[in-house]
Amino acid sequence: QAFQDLDFESARITQFPGSPFAPFGIVASDALPGWTVQFGGEGEGQITYNDPSPANTWVYLEQKGGGFTPIDGNYDVVLQGGTTASQASILQTGLVPDDAMTLLFQANDPAGSLVVSLGGQQLDVEPIATLPNATLYGADISAFAGTVQTLEFDSLEGSGNDVQLDDIQFSNVPEPTGLMLMAGLAVIVMRRNRPKSL
Repeated sequence: QAFQDLDFESARITQFPGSPFAPFGIVASDALPGWTVQFGGEGEGQITYNDPSPANTWVYLEQKGGGFTPIDGNYDVVLQGGTTASQASILQTGLVPDDAMTLLFQANDPAGSLVVSLGGQQLDVEPIATLPNATLYGADISAFAGTVQTLEFDSLEGSGNDVQLDDIQFSNVPEPTGLMLMAGLAVIVMRRNRPKSL
């Protein structure tokens, strides 16, 4: 089965029965289709939307509006690596495309607490570019192409370890180094700004 809801735009806001966080407590599997939510390795069926839980280990769906600004589109997800569990995690198992070489995603990770793993192996994640609302990160995943693996994003324990995450994708382009990408962008900008001949 292919990975799903990698941009978090398939979210459905379904109230979690008897939630102490009403009206913001929602069913995790509806809000993040295909993903499993865990706190410290323990499954969690409830998250919230537009409702951070300061200092606690938590996951919430960020919905555009009301002062909340997702990285892209109408939704993203925030992993809060707080003090109540070792990490806040989302994970899912799927088929890595046959031609996949790089895992790309956008994130804001000011505390540097994000850990990304595939098939139980921590990936060597590098920043590739600074975008308007986030940083674009990449990791070499060519060794996993064509196999079924579990993709996991963790924000490690620590007050203020909040990671905003969006737009995950499998790319068939090798991961560029930051310098190579910057050089390529500079060439594009120079070409766009070059005076047109008459």
